[in-house]
Amino acid sequence: MNNIDCERFIRGAEEIDRKRRVITRVITTVEALLCQKTVIASHKWKYQETVLKIPIGGLFFVIKYLKRGLDCCILDDQGQDHLWWGSTNYADSIPAKVVPIVYKNLSEIVEKIAEAFPKAGIYSYFEFFSKQVNT
Repeated sequence: MNNIDCERFIRGAEEIDRKRRVITRVITTVEALLCQKTVIASHKWKYQETVLKIPIGGLFFVIKYLKRGLDCCILDDQGQDHLWWGSTNYADSIPAKVVPIVYKNLSEIVEKIAEAFPKAGIYSYFEFFSKQVNT
């Protein structure tokens, strides 16, 4: 019979929670930058239109146009079921099995979004806060 290591479970759960907080902070920041009028004004998207779809480890990180602006979500490997909505659900609702995949690909996700929406100023915003670590 296998024994359950509760201490190891707690450390693993704390690590998943830490990664969830990082993902949430980054994604809500990106969503806020994407919802600027200068970003949205030059486009004529339809309601619930997929604006950007990034494959990540068998899943898809998707940006959709909704009434309040551009929202991020994670879809399953078929691109169908919503596993998580960005700033709507926050970190606690990211399924634990998805966290390592999104966390591992987070930089790539942000870079692809920054390239797709240069008017959002994502690079300069992230650069500013990255510099704060060294001061």
